[in-house]
Amino acid sequence: MRSSTFSGGLIIHAPSKIDTVQIDPLPEPKQVTIPIKQHQGTACTLLIKKGDAVVQGEIIAESASTSIHATLSGTVLDVKAGFEHISGETVTAVTIGPAELAEEKSKKGKKAKKGEKQEEETAKEQPPREPNLVRMDELRTIGKILKAGLIDSSSRFAHPLLDKIRKAQKQGIRALIINGLDEFNLQGYQASLLADAPDEVLTGVHALQHILNPDEVVITVYENIFQAVTSLPQDEDTFRIVPLKARHPQHVDELLVKVVIGQEYPPEMSPEDLGVCIISLEAAYILGWVLKNNQPFLDTFISVSGPVLDKPRNIRARIGTSFREILEYLGIAPEAVSKVVHGGPMTGKPIYDLERPVTKETGQIYLQGPGETIDYPSKVCVKCGFCVQVCPMRLMPFMLSGFSEAGSFELAAKYDIFSCIECGCCAFVCPSQIPMVQWIQFGKSALMSERSESDEFIQACRLA
Repeated sequence: MRSSTFSGGLIIHAPSKIDTVQIDPLPEPKQVTIPIKQHQGTACTLLIKKGDAVVQGEIIAESASTSIHATLSGTVLDVKAGFEHISGETVTAVTIGPAELAEEKSKKGKKAKKGEKQEEETAKEQPPREPNLVRMDELRTIGKILKAGLIDSSSRFAHPLLDKIRKAQKQGIRALIINGLDEFNLQGYQASLLADAPDEVLTGVHALQHILNPDEVVITVYENIFQAVTSLPQDEDTFRIVPLKARHPQHVDELLVKVVIGQEYPPEMSPEDLGVCIISLEAAYILGWVLKNNQPFLDTFISVSGPVLDKPRNIRARIGTSFREILEYLGIAPEAVSKVVHGGPMTGKPIYDLERPVTKETGQIYLQGPGETIDYPSKVCVKCGFCVQVCPMRLMPFMLSGFSEAGSFELAAKYDIFSCIECGCCAFVCPSQIPMVQWIQFGKSALMSERSESDEFIQACRLA
């Protein structure tokens, strides 16, 4: 099958055929810290308090779109209101540690699960459903998605899966893309899930098909590992696997739609506006797992890479596990790492506290060695144009960065700064080592702040 790609970006050099990397489960931690916001949008409402006994899998915070669960059984040791989310905003986090549980609470939880299992077995014994009962089956699936707190990380930010489904249903979609690409990583955990756990992936994909009713379903993978997943049973009437060239940032929504569907859209639009819904392969797997096991998924998959490691690793860690425990499991001394990056090597953010927990948003960890960390020199742009050549969005990064650095934010907006997907290609090729992405992020933040204040001023005038 012929592979596709886009213009610009960075070629990821690798052998034409490579094998997937197995996913190793980490031991259960003795203590976890769980932020009650692990997605974009409104934080969940906390349902417990310090000193409460909680059971593993119990909902401890919820919103209209998702839920947060206790990933350990124990006691709430602390509720911290000043926890810093990866986005920089302050949220509440709950610390759960080992303690004697209230036996009655544990028994009630087991009895409730037993009742749910009996209901499912009874439902299986029922005769085939009438057409008017199909909607009820869909509502049950959506209810499980809400209770299980599923998050989708197919785009640059994590969103509740239920929000994406609601938007897709409202807009009506013709294509469902299951995104199996990891950022700058050909041997990430998503490829391993597709190769090693196809049943759960297909269960999730079929559930999404049932809910969204698209005309076609496409599963995207990198062409280098395409042979590793060809054992997946393909039904051309149900879905097709599309191999894509190993080029960064092929994994982002804007470029997936462009390559797979052949359409582009401006920053104020979303794929759903074009009749396309993009959901990560990880989310499809977890949905399938939840539907099969009828319980919340309490772990997160993480791809760990960097020069500190002799080879990439894929792990499955309990949500709330600290970065320090992950380094210990991998046999890496903290002093051997100059910087721990939350996310991929091109777009991730540094973590300065190793006690920070991994969350549903943690899909990659990049470990920089001492020789990789640099201090940006105070050099000027030499107008070489390399950043323009590699920009996948066909922008002029040197101008966007320069205007932002000079405080000329409206000029940056004029040259379409909000179309930048912050992939990092421009900074990677810049001979002057200008931190273009950081300046562009600064420009976007300043513009959004100015526009927010302007909107508030206009609203105040209207109310006066």
